[in-house]
Amino acid sequence: MRFCEIHPFVRFSRYMAVENPMEYPEFIPLDSRLFYTISGEGQIRTEKEVYTMTHGSILIIPAGKNYHILTPKDKVEYLVLNFDYTSRASVRSLPEHPHPAHMPDCPPLIDAVSFSDAECLNGILYSECMTGIENKLIKLEFEYSGRLLYSENKTSALLTEVLTECVREQEFKHSFPDGGHNRISDIISYIHQNYMQDISNMTLAEKFHFHPNYISGLIKHYTGLPLHRYLLRVRITNAVNLLETTNLSIGEIAAEVGFYDCSYFTRYFKQIIGKTPNKFRNGK
Repeated sequence: MRFCEIHPFVRFSRYMAVENPMEYPEFIPLDSRLFYTISGEGQIRTEKEVYTMTHGSILIIPAGKNYHILTPKDKVEYLVLNFDYTSRASVRSLPEHPHPAHMPDCPPLIDAVSFSDAECLNGILYSECMTGIENKLIKLEFEYSGRLLYSENKTSALLTEVLTECVREQEFKHSFPDGGHNRISDIISYIHQNYMQDISNMTLAEKFHFHPNYISGLIKHYTGLPLHRYLLRVRITNAVNLLETTNLSIGEIAAEVGFYDCSYFTRYFKQIIGKTPNKFRNGK
């Protein structure tokens, strides 16, 4: 399946405290597992590697991949999810205990999937610093535990956001291992704040101290569009807002969003929106 087709189902969510001398056997999960470290330092061993889990670390284990929570020196607290990437098996809503690895005859996996694009999810996904998703995971656990109205929809939406952030981080880290991916949010924010100005690969390169070609590749990888197309969409989106909320003329709006030729503005607006600015404003 493709990543855009996910509709996660959260089967179980809980906080899990592990401390010495607690010991856990090695397990085979029947559904996917997500471990996020809230506090402390621990280790989780999978089939091939031992991962150090400190605050902000995340580990996503696909169904069928062995894992072993190792005994820490001191207390470590995880937020743990049992989940599927789709809702096809949502009728199995009760927590599914993982199968002890030393026992034979492992039951069939629950809705195991393989991704054609987000390949990082087909194996073990690990990231050391994902503190930006912590609030989403805490909200997710609250929704799950509280069983509020439509909590299944809310937990699915929150987990989709979390998984998206994880996949983005993996993709950008792999494509830009020199750390450029850490600046992309700053670059995108700058574009959205200054779209009305003359922005090019050169101006961005000068401001963010990267080569122009590197800036080009970074933006294309992050947005799926070359810089000039991405900037165009940002400008047209803001033009739509001005058409709906102000009485400015078409020429004034064109200048306001960075077009110095009204005919170019009209042409590109129609190309993206499907109608001219005047027809859009008049609801035609």
